[in-house]
Amino acid sequence: MRNILLSALVLTALVLVGCGDDTRPGATPLAIDDFCADFVDAVCDDVAACSCGATADADCRSDLATNCGGADGVLSPAVRARVTAGTVVYDANAASALLAQLRADASCDNPIIAVGWGIEEVFTFGGVLTGTLAPGATCMDESPFGGACADGICTNVGGGASRCIGIAGLGEPCGLGIDSACIDLNATFSSLESGGLLLRCNIASGATTGTCAALLADGATCAGPDECASDRCEATVCAPPLANGADCFVGSECSSGFCSGSGASAVCAAAATVNNGGACMDDNECVSGACQRDVCVEALCATVGSEPPTP
Repeated sequence: MRNILLSALVLTALVLVGCGDDTRPGATPLAIDDFCADFVDAVCDDVAACSCGATADADCRSDLATNCGGADGVLSPAVRARVTAGTVVYDANAASALLAQLRADASCDNPIIAVGWGIEEVFTFGGVLTGTLAPGATCMDESPFGGACADGICTNVGGGASRCIGIAGLGEPCGLGIDSACIDLNATFSSLESGGLLLRCNIASGATTGTCAALLADGATCAGPDECASDRCEATVCAPPLANGADCFVGSECSSGFCSGSGASAVCAAAATVNNGGACMDDNECVSGACQRDVCVEALCATVGSEPPTP
């Protein structure tokens, strides 16, 4: 169940989003009908200053308009229908705060990383869209954003059925019959793709339920790689991360965090050595953390569909 939830979460990294919640006096609530236009402006106004290419501004506005209000967007017609029906709550104050944070960020970083989005904010789009269905409830959501689940996301659990899978933090119940996945609630959004946000469900022998616990250290007895902090379980023992040059499948196996290449030719390699304008094959090769069409670019540039600037 944890891996199903992680896969769904990683997909959210493909959408450019921000975060926020508003407890400050004087903020002007943002009506739902105005959200997408203001969201696009808040992000794309910075693109021209980040050397993202001649068409970057237009591409950013086109892409983000679709990502916000399109059929699969944050405020898609389906999400708007849930808001109208009351299964999802739109918070106009949180929306206003989100855009204020995005506008205040003048860097060329991915806005999610720059603003410091936490894992729990993934599910509510920074508090803007909050579902009302409890874990275990039947659901029909297509996206983690704007979903009807109050805690977690709607996940396909097999047999054509989908239900709300919640978040269980350190020390909370997990296991058979509990509709939740073990997640480190202190993790940041940047932990998503590395799998660093996961905990394990510690279940005693013969039991069906247990509690969420930290991943196991090197040398501990393990039943599989998802129990180990190194993501490596060799002969039922958590093994240390692989050194550069060793064969690998995913970056979490490597001490560098980067598995270069694919298939049988993939090996652990040093990451983040290529500056903007240099050739690349993977985001981890770039100092900026962004490889767009085989060229290292500013992180913000990689979130829009424009051609990378000429080196």
